[in-house]
Amino acid sequence: MAFDSSATSEAVELTGKLGLTELGKGLMHSVIEGRQTNDGKLLKEAINQGFGGFVPDDIYKNLITDYRSAERLYGRTFVSLLSGYDADYVGRNIRIPEFQRELQQRIAEKLRELRGTGVLDRDNLITEKGMQLAALVAYVEELDLIESRGLFGEQRSERRAVYGSKGETRPFTRQSRYRDIAIRRSVKRAVKRAHRQLLIGDLEAHERVSHGNINIIYGIDASGSMKGEKIDLAKKA
Repeated sequence: MAFDSSATSEAVELTGKLGLTELGKGLMHSVIEGRQTNDGKLLKEAINQGFGGFVPDDIYKNLITDYRSAERLYGRTFVSLLSGYDADYVGRNIRIPEFQRELQQRIAEKLRELRGTGVLDRDNLITEKGMQLAALVAYVEELDLIESRGLFGEQRSERRAVYGSKGETRPFTRQSRYRDIAIRRSVKRAVKRAHRQLLIGDLEAHERVSHGNINIIYGIDASGSMKGEKIDLAKKA
């Protein structure tokens, strides 16, 4: 299929419910301070698994009936945050009646807590506040990841160079700009020639390359196969 570049138009950013409203700004402070981080992570996991709310009886039944299938359905992080126990611990003790009763109670208490903070409504459906909290947690997680890795490599200025960016080097000529002289390449060339001084004939200069403009189109797969970590990474990207 041929692509008609003349049919493209400038991308337009649309705003929706997840715009950083006054509510969102307040939640941001809460997430940064860590007060609602775990709640946001739980909601984020639920949304990424395709759930718009919580059905406590179904969740509990699935966990005690076939824990491994339930873990694949909800995700290990979801199970840990909802129960307050490590997912492996839940798996080891899920057959014990006393633990089952405690687990059911913990699930009910957690949902009651989420309703109290307004991120779930009375039917345990995720509210707009809950959606914003989940989005902000994902945002902060990605910022923390970038900060921990550090930013290495060449950092280019966002301001476009008038003469283009620096490319390969070539021998210096009268038409070359002195700002484009490749010092390291020139010194290396002089050393190879056993020169004790840097001579005009040793100089090399960068060629300037104009990259022009490009159009970027983002396509995000939101099908059922993207549930869980895949859709989480796609959102962050």
